[in-house]
Amino acid sequence: MCESITSNVVRFSPGEYLFKQGDATKDIYILNSGEVRIYKSEGSSKIELAKAAAGMIVGEIASIDGGVRSASGVAVTPVEAYCINGQDFVSLTNNIPEWLKKIAAILAKRLREIDEKISSIAEIDKCAQAGALLSLISYNCDICKPCGQGFEISLKFLENEMMDILNLQYSETYEILQQLRAKKVLKIERTRVIINDKEMLKGFAEKVFGTSFPTPVT
Repeated sequence: MCESITSNVVRFSPGEYLFKQGDATKDIYILNSGEVRIYKSEGSSKIELAKAAAGMIVGEIASIDGGVRSASGVAVTPVEAYCINGQDFVSLTNNIPEWLKKIAAILAKRLREIDEKISSIAEIDKCAQAGALLSLISYNCDICKPCGQGFEISLKFLENEMMDILNLQYSETYEILQQLRAKKVLKIERTRVIINDKEMLKGFAEKVFGTSFPTPVT
């Protein structure tokens, strides 16, 4: 953490973090040289938000609204930056007009809302993609077979398909399948997934592909 606002120049090597998502640190960095990658983590995925270069400021939102870091900042190249201590920054802003403080707070709030939407969209998209994939698989009679409760698919097969086709990690497939289970789209047993009604999957196919899949004529 920065100790002084008057003469604190800091340096980072490639791969070093200026700050990490979820941290409570409030320091602000004015980049003198180098490049910083700003990204947000969602599960095992990393969503790149921006790249900051010399002359740009990073890490300011947490200082303005007092929240935790909403994203991570990592040095792409060797970075030299002027570091402003978060508490010093707050002290400096005590003398600015109240209307300017309100504008800064509103801008910070809007950025936080955008950040929350990114998180929400990322999760919805993954869930929708998995549902659309399941919809495709459900019409393959060799893979999705009738059973007493509806239709069954091998759990292991489905997990492998989700990891291969959707490029997911195993932990993500588990989380998404649990989300689909919570939506009552499917049931999860020890070695199989049970689909009660294939019609429930059409909404996911329409969301991802813009159309549903017709039931094949038998």
